[in-house]
Amino acid sequence: MDPDSIKAAEFQRQIVSTWEAAIEHERAQAEIGVLLKEFGPGTRWAKAQRNREALRRSLDATEDLVRTTAIALHAEAQQAEKASKKVDRVLYTRAAEAYQRYLDVFGAGGAGAAGATEPWSHRIHGIRRGRQAAGRQGHRAALLPRGHLVLQAGPARASGR
Repeated sequence: MDPDSIKAAEFQRQIVSTWEAAIEHERAQAEIGVLLKEFGPGTRWAKAQRNREALRRSLDATEDLVRTTAIALHAEAQQAEKASKKVDRVLYTRAAEAYQRYLDVFGAGGAGAAGATEPWSHRIHGIRRGRQAAGRQGHRAALLPRGHLVLQAGPARASGR
């Protein structure tokens, strides 16, 4: 397969989905790293795509996959906590790292801000948030026990006044 083909990203997303289906979250996250590095917004691959509509659809599919895998990791941490009555910091940390990866790549606009119309905070469903940091640079995600997602804004910018 041509690595510059629009189908190359689809193939990589299938690899991620296969690992997720096998409940191999660490391998899935590693493959998400490959997906984002090779086929994410702003990559050489994305810049080489001539069909902008196909690129938009591909990046939307990638964003959806990265987001839903983060949500699945979060749900797994919550289920483990509910079952054991103990907080599993490793699971919550893994989920927070997945959310962070999503934020780092897709930020406030989703799909690399390439034509998305709703902020990421509206796309991550069912999660109670601390301070919203949508639209800010340098935002960070952290998960607390009981499933709270806390977003911390980066350093304040000079207002220019």
